[in-house]
Amino acid sequence: MNKFLRALALTVFLAIILAACGGGGGGSTAMPESSLSVSLGAPNQALLYTGRALSLTAQATSSANLSVTYAWDFGDGSTASGKTVSHIYQKAGTYLVKITATDSNNKMATASGNLVIVDATITTPFISFSPAAPKAGGELTFSASASDTSGGVLTYIWDFGDGSAAASGASVKHTYSNYGIYTVKVLASNDLGISAQNSRELNIDAANPSTPVLNASQVATYVGKTVNFSGTASDPANLPLTYNWEFGDGAGASGASVSHAYAAPGSFTARLTVSNTGNGVASATAAVAVLATPVTNTLSPACVGGNCAAIDASTYGGSGVGAWQYDNAGAAAATLDIAIAGVKEGNVATLVFTNPGSATAGSTPQAGVSANVKPVSAEVGATLNAQALHAHDAQDQAHHAMLERNKKLAGLSRHLSAMAPAPSFDLVRRASAKVGDSRVWIESFKTPVNYTTTVKQVCDLKSGRKAVFWVDAAAVSKGLVKDADILALSNTFCANGGAGSGGFDVLVSLMGDAYGPNSYSGFIQDTSAALQDVNIAVLGVPADTGWAGYFWAGNDYLKSVVADSNEALAFFVNANGIAGDLNFYKSTLMHEAVHMINFYQRSIKNASDHDTWLEETSAMMGEDVLAKIIFSGGYNKMVNVRIPQYLASGGAVSYINWPELSGNNYGFGGSFAAFLNRKYGIDIFKQLVTACKDGGSNPSSYLCLNGLIQANAGLGLADELSKFGASLFGGTPAANLPAGIGFPQFSSSGFGFDAVDIGTMAKAVMPATATALSSGFTATTHTYVQETLGAGKTTFVRKGVQVPAGTTLNVLIREAVK
Repeated sequence: MNKFLRALALTVFLAIILAACGGGGGGSTAMPESSLSVSLGAPNQALLYTGRALSLTAQATSSANLSVTYAWDFGDGSTASGKTVSHIYQKAGTYLVKITATDSNNKMATASGNLVIVDATITTPFISFSPAAPKAGGELTFSASASDTSGGVLTYIWDFGDGSAAASGASVKHTYSNYGIYTVKVLASNDLGISAQNSRELNIDAANPSTPVLNASQVATYVGKTVNFSGTASDPANLPLTYNWEFGDGAGASGASVSHAYAAPGSFTARLTVSNTGNGVASATAAVAVLATPVTNTLSPACVGGNCAAIDASTYGGSGVGAWQYDNAGAAAATLDIAIAGVKEGNVATLVFTNPGSATAGSTPQAGVSANVKPVSAEVGATLNAQALHAHDAQDQAHHAMLERNKKLAGLSRHLSAMAPAPSFDLVRRASAKVGDSRVWIESFKTPVNYTTTVKQVCDLKSGRKAVFWVDAAAVSKGLVKDADILALSNTFCANGGAGSGGFDVLVSLMGDAYGPNSYSGFIQDTSAALQDVNIAVLGVPADTGWAGYFWAGNDYLKSVVADSNEALAFFVNANGIAGDLNFYKSTLMHEAVHMINFYQRSIKNASDHDTWLEETSAMMGEDVLAKIIFSGGYNKMVNVRIPQYLASGGAVSYINWPELSGNNYGFGGSFAAFLNRKYGIDIFKQLVTACKDGGSNPSSYLCLNGLIQANAGLGLADELSKFGASLFGGTPAANLPAGIGFPQFSSSGFGFDAVDIGTMAKAVMPATATALSSGFTATTHTYVQETLGAGKTTFVRKGVQVPAGTTLNVLIREAVK
């Protein structure tokens, strides 16, 4: 075939193809191009540490359902592949994490987010020993407790200071052969090689009087104000005792009860020496902080003593923490010009404004005009660390709603008191359950839903009651909860099945029992011979259920009064989150237990109810009190969740206006609970039940807490709120703190509280700019301005700072967190 014929044949062939396809024109039949997107999930915790593995997950979506691969860039030179990856950062810093998803058509999508990694720290080990008055030849038990912020396991090495061999362990025993003064040292170390050491002097004596108990009516006071001192001691041989006092300013007195007024500001050590007729001597001391009388429109040092870097009203000591305060007690806003010398480049200065009163201030604070500051580095913004805190917001909202229902039921109980006598006991108590028993529980958070449950654990409580753990079949079949989880919850509650004192037992020892006799009609009944069980129902509720756990007081009533009552002491736990955050749910159990005890001890027995803010604060104080008892790995919900929550809020939260949920109220309340516990120990927590009758026609909850603080040698709620705000938003360290500032390590009546490094937390989650006061400077609210001193500057200056009437300004200067 010649070229012409071949060309003609090809032309005909192409024409046939075009005809079969509809010709060479018309619309296109090409498939639409697929799309691909990818998102980066938040880590499972807010605080991330060097040397510790973190897990990250990405989720890609292909419109064509194509297979997808994932490539990670961790921002430190390391990469990985896979949908879910684990990584360890070796250095602290802010890293941009990038995920790239690629589908089988080679289409790519990316997402990124900042991660703030901080160095792990170990708190200074706290050393305790018993007995409190050791004698030569007697066995002593030493205990040490510290915490690793990154969750590592700690080891302890002891040096007893008498030449004996070293010992290891958190709790050790030792006997001194001779009396004298010994320095006991303990070194706490983790698996990363980080360590912290502490020491304590120990006086081994013979037949001396007991160490006197010294009480001061005020541990922080003003010049010219009278402080009342009292002391008590005993003698093993019942010899007569004499009491001699030295107040630390050259003055002295004698007698078991004395008083003294300090003439100058400063930090003073009051010493009580008790002597018997056989020349035995014992002594005790108390630190008294004496502040200068405030001068109008002038800052005054808000701390004294060796760790106070506020040298005077206008001088910073160059290192450590300096705190100043101005209280505007006038009827109009006050204007201050601030000039504090002694600073240097890199120092961080924070102005914290507090409205400590129970009403909105007449104006909002103004931070004035700044000088000599270094531009603040770009704010990290909504870091993945901060996003991890949002998971608890819905749970807090749901818990608040249930608490409001309980307050209404408390009012109903007092209405029922005038009705018919309580019914027969036999009608309102079930026989104690045993493992394998089944029961239908009515869950009534929104609308009543029945759940058929089976007993998985029963343990004994010290009160004689039993704690019964019920689990519904759906929670087990869906894999939401395992037997090991229920055992862990049970041991938190009862401690080894009742063989030890668990969290609930400790609460009962401090607050009283969860139930007991009552004269109100309509309630379930209780007698010492046949006590009500405490029931914990773990339910596989719908996944979108907002609550983590709750106590509903309606279950304490008979069905004739509250139709959906289970007629039992009970609270409910949402099984959906247990596997992912067991420690959070252990702490939540104790939180709800405080509510259960409060309802009986306060509402039923004493016709008294805390306002919502104080009821929730008391429950979170209880969680903090129990943290070192129920957790062995350093977990504490106040430290791991609540303090970061309030830091991340940026302030502008009205603490006492809790029913309005003006912001992150649970973050505020939990942080303040931790602050009070580390200053007053367990006393205020106990007294909120035993010594405070508030609510309804009683004095307000504000006056209740204010009175308890003053009864425990504090200046009052207003002063504590302002120093709390300065400590938190000022970013105080964990150690070397002035008295009354920060979150130091503290021990009270055998209960320990770890120090909290606020500065490190703030670096990860606190916004550089405070949240706007959109509703005015409302009651019990904080706001702040923070600056870093620039190069060559030696004075911190702000002019025209305005402090509204009835509010407080605190200035805190510290070194930067590395």
